[in-house]
Amino acid sequence: MAKKKVIKKERNLLKSIYLAFLIIAVLFLLFNDQGVIKYFKLKAEINELDEKIEQSKREIKQLTAEIDSLKHSDKKIEKIAREKYHMKRPNEEEFLIEKK
Repeated sequence: MAKKKVIKKERNLLKSIYLAFLIIAVLFLLFNDQGVIKYFKLKAEINELDEKIEQSKREIKQLTAEIDSLKHSDKKIEKIAREKYHMKRPNEEEFLIEKK
């Protein structure tokens, strides 16, 4: 009977050692410099940067279209000159409408 208690204690000790090893391994995987938490943070940062890149591409496309229209459209140039720089033709009056 004493032999069974020794064997049972040894099994409990082995289980405790395995459990401690498992806990240490999980903590190491989660919290080291190359761990899972760091991976998810970096993955979120990559997704955020990808979204900024796509937004910049859309903005570049829109600005390129605007540049192209300014190069080829006299009406567009006139519109910008009148609205942005308040330019007018000779003998023409300018009216500014204020929004309330």
